[in-house]
Amino acid sequence: MNGEMLRELPGRSSASPAGRGLAVRVRGRVLPGVCLAFYFGQGLAGTGVLLYLTGAVRLSVGAVGGCLTAAGLLGLLAAVPAGRVCDRFGAKRVFAVALGVMAVAAFGFLAVRTVAEALGVACVYSAACQSAYTSRGALAVFVAPEDPARLNAALYRAGNVGYALATPVIGGAAARGTATAYWFVLVGAGVAFGLAAVGGVLVRGRRIVGHSSDTRSGGRARPLRDGRFLALTGLYGVTSLQFMITEFALPLWVVDHTRAPRVVVGGAALISTVLVVAVQPVASRRISSTGWAAWAMAASGVAAGLGCLALAASDGRGPTSAAVLVLVGAVALAGAEVVQVVGAITLSYRLAPTAAVGAYQGVFSLGQGLAMAAGPALLARTVLRAGAGWPGVAVLLAAAGLLVPAVARRGRTRPNHEPQPTEIGGQQ
Repeated sequence: MNGEMLRELPGRSSASPAGRGLAVRVRGRVLPGVCLAFYFGQGLAGTGVLLYLTGAVRLSVGAVGGCLTAAGLLGLLAAVPAGRVCDRFGAKRVFAVALGVMAVAAFGFLAVRTVAEALGVACVYSAACQSAYTSRGALAVFVAPEDPARLNAALYRAGNVGYALATPVIGGAAARGTATAYWFVLVGAGVAFGLAAVGGVLVRGRRIVGHSSDTRSGGRARPLRDGRFLALTGLYGVTSLQFMITEFALPLWVVDHTRAPRVVVGGAALISTVLVVAVQPVASRRISSTGWAAWAMAASGVAAGLGCLALAASDGRGPTSAAVLVLVGAVALAGAEVVQVVGAITLSYRLAPTAAVGAYQGVFSLGQGLAMAAGPALLARTVLRAGAGWPGVAVLLAAAGLLVPAVARRGRTRPNHEPQPTEIGGQQ
């Protein structure tokens, strides 16, 4: 890869890939389990809140949807402050506290009786959730400074497993359709978050010597003034629309615009989960440099665009042809997700100074957060209106991905004067 390579993370130059992988596994044994519980709780709470507030409390779907949307947008405001707190006081503390607050909020939904109460609890939950996402990214640097991107990719994979485990629980509660079933879903979410918070306290890592003093000076934690990083965050947000295509647009497209059997929706979701879990370990080993990470995001944009075109082509086809095209699109989108996630994670660490990794992770998480918040409305007004918008979305995803290598090469390499990690169990 041509272009300027950014500085190596602490400890990378002196350890072999096998040694780095062993170090990541030894110190990162607890964190994947914590993230599995975290995302299992997220899977339960994401649908459980909607079912409980509309089915048990009898609030209107419109009011609940409005509360959750507003809370989601307001929660994004917690990302950057949470990152700065991670840099000053340690990502481990922020992660554990955020998970604890999510547990309290999950139980708090059980006491909601009005729209105003729902909005208040949802805002607390959303802010804590965004703080947990940000601190999880920062925590990976302290657990595995030799290769935080690889560990974070493993955490993402564990999260997919957690979501998958939550799916049958939600399905069972929806099938029962009783207030008691929804109550148990939210209790399960609260328990999962509580266990994750306890696990977060037990995470062992490595502290960066000199990290606190550098951070307190405040001179280096300026991601909002880093033009290259902000540009990459924006491109990351655009390419992250592919997640909402898989989760939101694809099921509605199959049901409302194609003759494909509805079982294809479940098949596409299963394919996506299996591919992400199976392929991501290989991708995280291969995509380890700035150049490869940038080109991985470029490839992701192109693959996602091709997936959109396959979905568009399923309109007007017979049941078999439509099903095949939908599944081809699902495979393309799943492959795009794998390389996009690994590439984005790698860039988010390599473009950030170690002393300000929390602040940078907070800013970077806004890209995907905004895509998740705006994606449903955007896709509903484009691709789900007679399918006319698929080519435009395909071009948008491909163009955003192809711009990443040029933006990643822009600017000077940061000086390699980063603090060095030392092993101290239980801190940070």
